[in-house]
Amino acid sequence: RRGISPSRAFLLLSVAGFLLIAALLPVFGAGDRSIEAEIGSSFDQMIASAVESYSRTNAGPETIDRVRGTLTASRRLAQEFWIGLLGASWTLAAVISFYAGARFARPAPSGEAARFEKLRMPAPVAALFVLAGGGTALLSGAARTAAGNLLVPLSALFFLAGLSIICHFARKWFRLRVLRIGFYALVVYFPMNVGVALLGLF
Repeated sequence: RRGISPSRAFLLLSVAGFLLIAALLPVFGAGDRSIEAEIGSSFDQMIASAVESYSRTNAGPETIDRVRGTLTASRRLAQEFWIGLLGASWTLAAVISFYAGARFARPAPSGEAARFEKLRMPAPVAALFVLAGGGTALLSGAARTAAGNLLVPLSALFFLAGLSIICHFARKWFRLRVLRIGFYALVVYFPMNVGVALLGLF
């Protein structure tokens, strides 16, 4: 209604939610322990449970070590970039609310204008993504953590941008909705989701 494009409105919604999470969570914390300690404790329980489960299935020691190594690396990343992960979760939840709300608002003009297949990120956001990626790879300490916390939600944004491009062509190629749903389910899995994010960045 105010002339802003739906893509920019969604971007502002994502940024506002990310800033709110980053500002409020350190204030409330996780009780007597830090959020990083709480995440570490949760992963320790998860690792122990996974190892016990794989041991009951007579999995080999190499498989168990691989599972333990993967979860240990995930714990380290979650502890370092937990703000960014929450920001990405907010972004993925916001896209459902925003575009589902627009769909239910049709035939109102605002609902007609906000279509997921038209989602595009402004060019400066791509530059910010590149800078955040470079900072995560090259910096250390608090600067690396800050860059990584920015990179994670930006990756979610570009994944959604790539998914919107795929959605545009899927609507043309697949007339049956069930085929489109199956195709979308395929592209959200690794490593397909990385390609989708690169598509959105391109």
